[in-house]
Amino acid sequence: MVYQIVVKDNKKLGNKFNIEQTTIRSKALKDADFVISSIEKGDRFELRWQDNTIPRKHGSTERMAENGGPGGFFHSVRQFFLKN
Repeated sequence: MVYQIVVKDNKKLGNKFNIEQTTIRSKALKDADFVISSIEKGDRFELRWQDNTIPRKHGSTERMAENGGPGGFFHSVRQFFLKN
């Protein structure tokens, strides 16, 4: 989905950038000026519920908690350490 959005936006800019999508890390990194990496591990609906509910039980007022606050921290750490 991210790739499709970026390609569409790039088209509006006159195809100013060379946009590629791959799951092969060596190809993605070769000659790249920057790389966008998008991953999600685990049961995202259950884990997202936990990311929101558990911090709120302990006083956090953060909503959604994917990119900030204690829930965002749990989400980020899980992506690094959860094994599939």
